Amino acid sequence: MKRKIDLRTIMNGAIIEMFDEEMRKVLANIADENTAPNASRSVTIRIDVEALAPPPKK
Repeated sequence: MKRKIDLRTIMNGAIIEMFDEEMRKVLANIADENTAPNASRSVTIRIDVEALAPPPKK
C-alpha cells in the first residue's frame, strides 16, 4: 500500500509548526533595531530519507 507523504504527514505535521516558529524568529530579527533590516535571512528544512528494508517474505 502506498502512503501519501507530505509536510503534513511527516512527524504528524510537527515540521510545519517548527517552520512557523523559525519564521517568527526571522521576522523578529528583521524587526530588531540592532540588526540590518536588508540582510538576508534563511530558514532551512532538511529531511533525510532512508529506504526501509522490505519485510521478509513468509
